[in-house]
Amino acid sequence: MAKKNRISDLDYCYAAWLLLTELEKLAYDRNQAIRDFQARSAKKQSMISTGLALFLPVVLWLYLLLFSGQAAGFLGSGISFETNGTRLIGLFTITIFLFLIVNVVSRNLWTKSVFRPLKKLTERKDKIRLRAEVGVINDKVRHHVNSRAFEESGIPENFLSAEIVALLIRYFESRQASTMKEAVYSLKLDFQNTSKHANLLMNESLLKKEKIYLSDEDGNLEKRILEGEKG
Repeated sequence: MAKKNRISDLDYCYAAWLLLTELEKLAYDRNQAIRDFQARSAKKQSMISTGLALFLPVVLWLYLLLFSGQAAGFLGSGISFETNGTRLIGLFTITIFLFLIVNVVSRNLWTKSVFRPLKKLTERKDKIRLRAEVGVINDKVRHHVNSRAFEESGIPENFLSAEIVALLIRYFESRQASTMKEAVYSLKLDFQNTSKHANLLMNESLLKKEKIYLSDEDGNLEKRILEGEKG
């Protein structure tokens, strides 16, 4: 009878470990989708900031070359090459200065209210794509989270991470435990008596994290995006 229980509990551990490993992959895929979205957003932000930064220098040069009555005198033939060279260097310096100032300011203001409508407009299609990708991932995560293997395994929820379940499997395979209760008890003693795996219990279990995420998918997705922007 003990052998039957040991095999049954070990099978549950393997099932839980496989599900948790898959959950880790899905969580990674979700984060990667968010990172890809942020990369596309950053690329568009860079292009818009560069376009805005070029606007003032272009206007300045057009004004000097086309509309200013002093344009001919500015680069007139009666002025020495050294003087023209000095003025050109000065004009290029002003042009570069304007470009850099506008570029830096526009990048810093991108997430502020002044640029928020433009930011939302440029991200609209990419955000629709992101929600579709994350939605598919969340459906798979929900299926795993609600698996009966977690409910019937007898593993405490704070132990439901791939690393900790792997330790439980080791207890069964080494015959240090014959039931789930014994394996969990032995592992708790190890956590209390040694600091080798103490950090595993300090972290919130993956299953709990995913349950929290699924409780408000849209809100938590926005939080992840904002965290990436601040980071």
